[in-house]
Amino acid sequence: MEKEQNPEKVKNDMARKNTQNNVSSTEAQVQNTDQEKVQRIVSSLKSLLDTGDDWQRRDTSVKGVSIIRLPANKTRNASLAVEINPVNAQGTPMKKKGVMILSIAEIEAFVNVFSDQRLPNLVNIVNDVSGVKRGSSHKSNDIIEI
Repeated sequence: MEKEQNPEKVKNDMARKNTQNNVSSTEAQVQNTDQEKVQRIVSSLKSLLDTGDDWQRRDTSVKGVSIIRLPANKTRNASLAVEINPVNAQGTPMKKKGVMILSIAEIEAFVNVFSDQRLPNLVNIVNDVSGVKRGSSHKSNDIIEI
């Protein structure tokens, strides 16, 4: 014997299915957009690798992160590296040369070192001992000295 379904339950079930379909459709659109973005990045990187000059640098949309084309040598073909060199308030690099990252293992190692809570204290002690105060070389006039 078939039960007669509650019209409100049927309506809710249909709304739930429509919502699930809409979410699935949105997820598919996001995945397509992400895939298109990845394809654009890959295309740009391949172009840099294939036609770029040795040591050519291309900035990324992440401030302080760029891509460098490394020249070929006797043991390897030309390749790309990620350079990390944070920028100061004026947008100029903080160091003459940044840190080149060639693998996930390297970035994970740097993240582990930089996340060690003892590092800022060590840098402060080193600066105190050496008498060097490093920081921004440009002082803004809108800072209130207290």
